[in-house]
Amino acid sequence: RTYTIEELEKDKELLKNKFTEVHILNIELRKKLAQLLQLQGSLQESEARFRNLLEYVPGVAVQGYGTDGIVRYWNRASEELFGYRPIEAVGKNFKDLIFPADLRQMFDQGLELGAQATRSGEFMSSGEYNLLTKNGSRVPVHIIHTVVCLDDSEPIMFCLAVDLRERKQVEEELRKYRDHLEKLVEERTAELTLTNLQLQEEIGERLRTEGALRESEMRFRTVFEGAPVGISLMSLDKDILDANLATTKMLGYTVLELRRLGLQRLLHPEYLVTVNLLFEEMLRGERDFFQREGRYLRKNGAWMWGSTHSSVIRDASGKPQFVVSMVADITQEKEAQAEISAYQERL
Repeated sequence: RTYTIEELEKDKELLKNKFTEVHILNIELRKKLAQLLQLQGSLQESEARFRNLLEYVPGVAVQGYGTDGIVRYWNRASEELFGYRPIEAVGKNFKDLIFPADLRQMFDQGLELGAQATRSGEFMSSGEYNLLTKNGSRVPVHIIHTVVCLDDSEPIMFCLAVDLRERKQVEEELRKYRDHLEKLVEERTAELTLTNLQLQEEIGERLRTEGALRESEMRFRTVFEGAPVGISLMSLDKDILDANLATTKMLGYTVLELRRLGLQRLLHPEYLVTVNLLFEEMLRGERDFFQREGRYLRKNGAWMWGSTHSSVIRDASGKPQFVVSMVADITQEKEAQAEISAYQERL
């Protein structure tokens, strides 16, 4: 067949239009690809931040395991607490690693509850237990059990263990001190006996109040948002990047308000000088963390005594990335210590 010039011109115009459509489509596809790459980068950055948080958070041993009881995750605090390195723990049965014979039935029941979970959160009651370490000794811990449920995947359970050895030692020292006071009371007159008995009653009440608050706080802790203490993430310029629920409740500010205030306006001026010096020492590599007690300004204008543990998180090359700060409210303890000191002075 012989094509006329008009037909060839029409075909040429059609091809030109098709080429334009393909070119426009190609531009749109490139834009979508760039958006997907940007989203992927943001997700990777967020995942790395929270993985580093779990890996380096001090004093909280985190272990993750599946419904079959096999360990999937083991952070550095777990290695320090139980003695197993991650390479020794991951892939092993969690029950065989740290649970003594008298607690294994409880662990099996927990696996059943976790396998039936349909939403993330605490799936069994928290409590204090004596678990096994690598060398066969037992360590007292407070455990919180939480499960993470994602679409189209089996639940992953997490065990958050807080070392109670130091607290147990303090409780033992308090018990010995109380016994000593009782002995002194017996040697004094009836008037001093009555006074000291009142003192013992008040100390016991404060210890019971402290224990109840501690157990209540432990029960509702989860990964980050339910952590045992207030946790905040700070930039190297001491700007607050994020804070968990415990922090907002403790100080009375929302996360947005904390970001606007910054660390400089939350600390008492005397405490701020010390924190700034220690902060700079961490950034220079002279220390990895610091632990101090100081006062924080609450939203209602009151001052809160806090026990602070701050540590710098570094990348693989050792370069500081951000700072994790854990704060525990010790205002009542300070007040109790002041009253005990006053009673001692009277004695």
